Amino acid sequence: MIEAGADLDLLATESSGGVPGGSALLHAAVFGMTDVLDAVVGAGARVRSLVEAAAAGDLTGWPIDEASDEERIRALIMAADHQRLDVMDQLLAAGTPIDGVDPVWDRHPLRLAAEHGRPVSVRYLLEHGADPTLTDHQGRSALDLCQGEHRYMPGPGHDGRTGLLRAALEAGG
Repeated sequence: MIEAGADLDLLATESSGGVPGGSALLHAAVFGMTDVLDAVVGAGARVRSLVEAAAAGDLTGWPIDEASDEERIRALIMAADHQRLDVMDQLLAAGTPIDGVDPVWDRHPLRLAAEHGRPVSVRYLLEHGADPTLTDHQGRSALDLCQGEHRYMPGPGHDGRTGLLRAALEAGG
Protein backbone atom coordinates (compact mmCIF):
# COMPACT_ATOMS: atom_id res chain seq x y z
CA MET A 1 0.00 0.00 0.00
CA ILE A 2 2.89 2.33 0.74
CA GLU A 3 4.39 1.65 -2.69
CA ALA A 4 0.99 2.29 -4.26
CA GLY A 5 0.92 5.76 -2.71
CA ALA A 6 -1.35 5.29 0.30
CA ASP A 7 -1.82 8.45 2.37
CA LEU A 8 0.14 7.58 5.50
CA ASP A 9 -1.29 10.50 7.43
CA LEU A 10 -4.94 9.77 6.74
CA LEU A 11 -6.92 9.45 9.97
CA ALA A 12 -9.64 6.94 10.73
CA THR A 13 -13.10 8.33 11.38
CA GLU A 14 -14.16 8.86 14.97
CA SER A 15 -16.75 6.09 14.55
CA SER A 16 -14.34 3.51 13.11
CA GLY A 17 -13.08 0.44 14.88
CA GLY A 18 -9.54 0.10 16.14
CA VAL A 19 -8.30 3.53 17.17
CA PRO A 20 -10.96 6.11 16.26
CA GLY A 21 -9.28 9.18 14.78
CA GLY A 22 -5.94 7.37 14.64
CA SER A 23 -3.39 7.19 11.84
CA ALA A 24 -1.85 4.02 10.44
CA LEU A 25 1.17 4.75 12.65
CA LEU A 26 -0.99 4.97 15.79
CA HIS A 27 -2.91 1.81 14.89
CA ALA A 28 0.33 -0.11 14.42
CA ALA A 29 1.66 1.29 17.71
CA VAL A 30 -1.45 0.48 19.75
CA PHE A 31 -1.83 -3.03 18.37
CA GLY A 32 1.84 -3.97 18.80
CA MET A 33 2.70 -4.26 15.11
CA THR A 34 6.31 -3.11 15.27
CA ASP A 35 7.20 -4.12 11.70
CA VAL A 36 4.25 -2.13 10.32
CA LEU A 37 5.08 0.79 12.60
CA ASP A 38 8.68 0.83 11.40
CA ALA A 39 7.53 0.63 7.76
CA VAL A 40 5.15 3.59 7.97
CA VAL A 41 7.66 5.69 9.93
CA GLY A 42 10.37 4.78 7.42
CA ALA A 43 8.05 5.84 4.61
CA GLY A 44 7.57 9.26 6.20
CA ALA A 45 4.39 9.00 8.28
CA ARG A 46 3.89 11.98 10.55
CA VAL A 47 4.60 11.37 14.26
CA ARG A 48 1.92 13.37 16.09
CA SER A 49 2.66 12.88 19.79
CA LEU A 50 5.16 11.85 22.43
CA VAL A 51 3.34 8.52 22.66
CA GLU A 52 3.75 7.87 18.93
CA ALA A 53 7.37 9.03 19.08
CA ALA A 54 8.05 6.54 21.89
CA ALA A 55 6.52 3.72 19.88
CA ALA A 56 8.59 4.78 16.86
CA GLY A 57 11.74 4.82 18.99
CA ASP A 58 12.82 8.46 18.68
CA LEU A 59 12.00 11.19 21.20
CA THR A 60 14.18 13.80 19.51
CA GLY A 61 12.50 17.19 19.80
CA TRP A 62 9.71 16.05 22.12
CA PRO A 63 9.68 17.92 25.48
CA ILE A 64 9.50 14.93 27.84
CA ASP A 65 9.79 17.10 30.96
CA GLU A 66 6.75 19.14 29.89
CA ALA A 67 4.56 16.11 29.27
CA SER A 68 1.89 15.10 31.76
CA ASP A 69 2.42 12.03 33.91
CA GLU A 70 -0.30 10.21 31.94
CA GLU A 71 1.37 11.02 28.61
CA ARG A 72 4.79 9.85 29.85
CA ILE A 73 3.27 6.64 31.24
CA ARG A 74 1.56 5.95 27.90
CA ALA A 75 4.86 6.67 26.14
CA LEU A 76 6.68 4.20 28.41
CA ILE A 77 4.03 1.58 27.72
CA MET A 78 4.48 2.08 23.96
CA ALA A 79 8.28 1.98 24.25
CA ALA A 80 8.03 -1.27 26.22
CA ASP A 81 5.60 -2.77 23.73
CA HIS A 82 7.99 -2.06 20.84
CA GLN A 83 11.21 -2.81 22.77
CA ARG A 84 12.60 0.72 22.44
CA LEU A 85 15.13 0.52 25.28
CA ASP A 86 16.77 3.91 24.61
CA VAL A 87 13.38 5.57 24.81
CA MET A 88 12.60 3.68 28.01
CA ASP A 89 15.88 4.96 29.47
CA GLN A 90 14.94 8.54 28.59
CA LEU A 91 11.43 8.27 30.02
CA LEU A 92 12.60 6.69 33.26
CA ALA A 93 15.34 9.34 33.61
CA ALA A 94 12.58 11.96 33.29
CA GLY A 95 10.82 10.47 36.31
CA THR A 96 8.22 8.32 34.60
CA PRO A 97 7.11 5.65 37.09
CA ILE A 98 8.11 2.19 35.86
CA ASP A 99 4.90 0.73 37.26
CA GLY A 100 2.64 3.53 36.10
CA VAL A 101 -0.74 2.44 34.77
CA ASP A 102 -2.65 4.20 32.01
CA PRO A 103 -5.88 5.17 33.79
CA VAL A 104 -7.92 5.05 30.59
CA TRP A 105 -6.86 1.66 29.18
CA ASP A 106 -5.43 0.00 32.32
CA ARG A 107 -2.22 -0.74 30.43
CA HIS A 108 1.02 -1.26 32.34
CA PRO A 109 4.50 -1.54 30.77
CA LEU A 110 5.45 -4.96 32.15
CA ARG A 111 2.03 -6.55 31.68
CA LEU A 112 1.76 -5.35 28.09
CA ALA A 113 5.32 -6.39 27.23
CA ALA A 114 4.61 -9.85 28.66
CA GLU A 115 1.25 -10.16 26.91
CA HIS A 116 2.66 -9.09 23.54
CA GLY A 117 5.70 -11.31 23.79
CA ARG A 118 8.48 -8.74 24.21
CA PRO A 119 11.28 -10.57 26.05
CA VAL A 120 13.82 -7.74 25.77
CA SER A 121 11.38 -5.31 27.39
CA VAL A 122 10.32 -7.81 30.05
CA ARG A 123 13.95 -8.34 31.08
CA TYR A 124 14.69 -4.58 30.97
CA LEU A 125 11.65 -3.69 33.08
CA LEU A 126 12.36 -6.38 35.66
CA GLU A 127 16.01 -5.32 35.88
CA HIS A 128 14.88 -1.73 36.44
CA GLY A 129 12.51 -2.61 39.27
CA ALA A 130 9.12 -3.29 37.69
CA ASP A 131 6.83 -5.21 40.04
CA PRO A 132 5.76 -8.53 38.46
CA THR A 133 3.02 -9.01 41.08
CA LEU A 134 0.89 -6.05 39.97
CA THR A 135 -2.41 -7.06 38.42
CA ASP A 136 -4.89 -5.44 36.06
CA HIS A 137 -8.56 -4.75 36.81
CA GLN A 138 -9.29 -8.41 36.05
CA GLY A 139 -6.68 -9.66 38.51
CA ARG A 140 -4.19 -10.77 35.84
CA SER A 141 -0.45 -10.39 36.39
CA ALA A 142 2.25 -10.15 33.72
CA LEU A 143 2.84 -13.89 34.18
CA ASP A 144 -0.85 -14.62 33.60
CA LEU A 145 -0.88 -12.50 30.45
CA CYS A 146 2.00 -14.32 28.77
CA GLN A 147 0.51 -17.75 29.29
CA GLY A 148 -2.18 -19.76 27.54
CA GLU A 149 -5.44 -18.06 26.61
CA HIS A 150 -4.25 -14.59 27.62
CA ARG A 151 -1.57 -14.36 24.96
CA TYR A 152 -2.47 -11.50 22.68
CA MET A 153 0.14 -12.10 20.02
CA PRO A 154 1.67 -15.34 18.82
CA GLY A 155 5.38 -15.84 19.15
CA PRO A 156 8.02 -18.37 20.09
CA GLY A 157 9.37 -16.39 23.05
CA HIS A 158 6.50 -16.75 25.51
CA ASP A 159 8.27 -19.53 27.38
CA GLY A 160 11.28 -17.26 27.86
CA ARG A 161 9.13 -14.47 29.25
CA THR A 162 7.34 -16.90 31.53
CA GLY A 163 10.72 -18.07 32.87
CA LEU A 164 11.88 -14.48 33.47
CA LEU A 165 8.70 -13.61 35.33
CA ARG A 166 8.71 -16.81 37.40
CA ALA A 167 12.33 -16.18 38.37
CA ALA A 168 11.50 -12.60 39.41
CA LEU A 169 8.57 -13.78 41.53
CA GLU A 170 10.69 -16.48 43.19
CA ALA A 171 13.33 -13.85 43.99
CA GLY A 172 10.71 -11.84 45.83
CA GLY A 173 9.48 -9.54 43.07
